[in-house]
Amino acid sequence: MNTNRITVRYAKALYSFAEDEKKAKAVRNDMQLVSGIINIAEFSNMLKNPVIFPSKKITVFNKLFKDKVSNLTLKFFKLLAENKREAYLDAISRNYIDFYRKQNNIKSAKLTTVFTADEKLKK
Repeated sequence: MNTNRITVRYAKALYSFAEDEKKAKAVRNDMQLVSGIINIAEFSNMLKNPVIFPSKKITVFNKLFKDKVSNLTLKFFKLLAENKREAYLDAISRNYIDFYRKQNNIKSAKLTTVFTADEKLKK
């Protein structure tokens, strides 16, 4: 199956479920955290390693993220590991964030100024 198709389906399903549970924003924050951590080579290699059992990967997810992400996100990590889709977590998290932005009409912009922008100006 096409990798992009897999990641989009998982991201949309997660968004739909999170929206039903009224936790879409919390899951978006979780996905942003995951996107940052996935850049760590050891973590990324662990996710992609087929020799490591899914149960071990679930244990790693729980130890790393237990107090940092919502229960919904932890359950999603478990689902990915059980279905051997954890290697797609990076793309799924990016797709979730993009889908969240589209659904909530959040646009990105680049601000260029002559002087340093303060917090009031950034908002």
